[in-house]
Amino acid sequence: MMTNAELEKKNSDLMSQVTTLQGTVQELEEELAETHRKCDEIRRVREKTLSFSFRNIMRTFDVHAA
Repeated sequence: MMTNAELEKKNSDLMSQVTTLQGTVQELEEELAETHRKCDEIRRVREKTLSFSFRNIMRTFDVHAA
């Protein structure tokens, strides 16, 4: 059987681990949010580039078709 002191020490250790895990989760959430922002920006740039390329290709075909 554990003494009160041992139980209090175990409780303190577990609370410390919980605090550490909460900090880790918060950091990972922030990192994930930043990754989503970067992904969205890359997607927007890619879509603009593809749209520009598509318009240029269509202009090239229109010139050759005339």
